[in-house]
Amino acid sequence: MGHFYDFPLARTLTMTRLVRPLAVLLSLVGLTAAGWAAAPPARAQASMFSTQEVDQGKFIIVAAPIGDGSRGQLNIYEQRSAQRPCYAVSGSRPAVVDPLLATFDFTGICNRFIDGNGYSLRIGTADLGTVYRLSVVKDSAETLLMAQPTRPDAGPEMVVARTGGQGNGFLLLVAEPGWRVMRRSFGSRALGHVYVYRDSWPEGGTASRPSPEPAAPAAKLPLDPTAPAEQKAGSPPQAPGQGAAQKPGLGASAPVPHSVNPKPVAVAKPIGPANPVQATQAVQANRAVQANKAVQANKAVAAARAGVPTKAAVVTKAAEPSKRPSPVAAASKPRAAMPLAGAPNLPALPAAAPVPAAP
Repeated sequence: MGHFYDFPLARTLTMTRLVRPLAVLLSLVGLTAAGWAAAPPARAQASMFSTQEVDQGKFIIVAAPIGDGSRGQLNIYEQRSAQRPCYAVSGSRPAVVDPLLATFDFTGICNRFIDGNGYSLRIGTADLGTVYRLSVVKDSAETLLMAQPTRPDAGPEMVVARTGGQGNGFLLLVAEPGWRVMRRSFGSRALGHVYVYRDSWPEGGTASRPSPEPAAPAAKLPLDPTAPAEQKAGSPPQAPGQGAAQKPGLGASAPVPHSVNPKPVAVAKPIGPANPVQATQAVQANRAVQANKAVQANKAVAAARAGVPTKAAVVTKAAEPSKRPSPVAAASKPRAAMPLAGAPNLPALPAAAPVPAAP
């Protein structure tokens, strides 16, 4: 007799055994994701590595040239053994480094750290290799080793070391107070990585490149209150006799160029509207001349009507002595007085008396 199996019930029990562990796993993943979302980002987290002290006399920090020497990079050399010297230093401010380790196989004798894989920045327990970079910067007077942030919230820019002067080739970088070389370690094991290290942030984390000193202001000369506007605006005053003509009651005038044969300078007349007083006088004089001419013409007309010879008629008769005067036939006829248009505002003259006919 065969066994009876309830296949739907067995399937349900199997699914239950599989779902319960999956639900527990998903709940744990959800709690972990929520914790990550709630944790605020830190500027520099404590490193899983620790540090070990080293003999500072066996390490040097070097500004190594790149290409034509206009740029540089950080190199750190370590003298591990006294078998052969790894470098030679000469001079000061700046001191020049001769990298002797480049001329032989320095395995077991020297260590050379030349990029971010061999060195990084660390302050206290914070490993800043991911948010800071160490850069060699050439200034106008010297070469600096700068710790420059790669994120806005990482921290300030800091001067780590300097050469003390400007030069060519491999230059020795002298560490600023508080900075030194430390070795990275994992537990008690020393690693092949070194730190440019400081116990705490310099000056509360505000250290930066020194700003140039402001130049001393130039001394200002006293200004003459009677000087022209050009001198008051900042031009230096000129001494008498040096191309400046002095006038009584005025300040220094504009410089006059020297010439062997000075030429007279024509004075330009001002161009613009005339003086209103002079214009009024000219109008009045013009009106007086016109009125005088009108009076003379009126007198001449009146004299002609009255038969009185004028100066012009006398001169004309004197010039023609041989011509006999003809009788005036039309003089007996009176003529009406003509209004004078050239002399306004003058009284009208009386009509002329009739002239008797000649016998």
